[in-house]
Amino acid sequence: MILAPPACHVESSVPQNNSNSYEKFNGYSVCLGTRVNTFAGIKTLFGFGPKIAKSVEALPEGLVLHKNVLFSLFSPHLGMRQYWRDFETLQAWAPSGPHRAPLLSNIYLNEVDRMLERAIHVTRCGKYTYVEYARFADDLIVLVDAHPRNHWLLGAVRKRLREEFAKLQVEVNEEKSRIVALDCGESFGFLGFDFRRIRSIRRNVWRAHYTPNLKKRTALLRKLKEVFRRYQSQPVERVIQLINPILRGWVNDFAVGHSSECFSYIKDWVEKKVRRHLGRSRKRRGFGWKRWSRQWLYAKLKLFNGYRFVDR
Repeated sequence: MILAPPACHVESSVPQNNSNSYEKFNGYSVCLGTRVNTFAGIKTLFGFGPKIAKSVEALPEGLVLHKNVLFSLFSPHLGMRQYWRDFETLQAWAPSGPHRAPLLSNIYLNEVDRMLERAIHVTRCGKYTYVEYARFADDLIVLVDAHPRNHWLLGAVRKRLREEFAKLQVEVNEEKSRIVALDCGESFGFLGFDFRRIRSIRRNVWRAHYTPNLKKRTALLRKLKEVFRRYQSQPVERVIQLINPILRGWVNDFAVGHSSECFSYIKDWVEKKVRRHLGRSRKRRGFGWKRWSRQWLYAKLKLFNGYRFVDR
């Protein structure tokens, strides 16, 4: 899902609902979009959009205009644009919709984004920045340069974040919030990845290293294991037909960074499960390494083999 820039205060001319006339007003504009990068995303797109459209059919109070937008056709990128008279009515309506989390985050955390952008600009020294941040919905990370002269920035940024959250009456999840020292070998998780700093062997420089989170990998294997267990009496072709979309979707989500080791583990695990399924159906022990070649599994049975990644 790709979210457009956060909700912002606007002054513009928009048509009233059920009318061709225009009026000028000070209100809030919300833009929400979904981009489809894989075939699996089409199901999400057509399941998500109608729910949003249905939630505005009753014309909630304060909604001036709701319209669908086609950002691009290839790749498919569709969304909606809304205009609201005031923040209070938008705040009251948003929690009732299926898009609650991203929409509320874009509304509430807009001022936090602006504060962090100012911090980046103020602390910049030429082409170097000492503060950076990334946010997706309500997940936020702030990076501060580890040089001793910039230690004061850590406390300053933390204090300003607390102040902005207090203004917005947003509570920080203390259990999930922590300070990590990457220069001491520690790591943090964000959007399903584990991030850490390592020294590149080839170029002998420090670089970011991010791999799929262990919990995400465990959840995938647990889901696949349930398919193998539930369909253990079914032909192997049926089982492969069920697990291929699961593998394809998961690999596409983590096909960036440094996922090769994780992908190799998953590939070997799935291949062994398929071999055990074949052996069990023929009342044979072992994995049948000589009986069923790896090429046969992928060419004949069409087992998913698209474990490609982009190293960035």
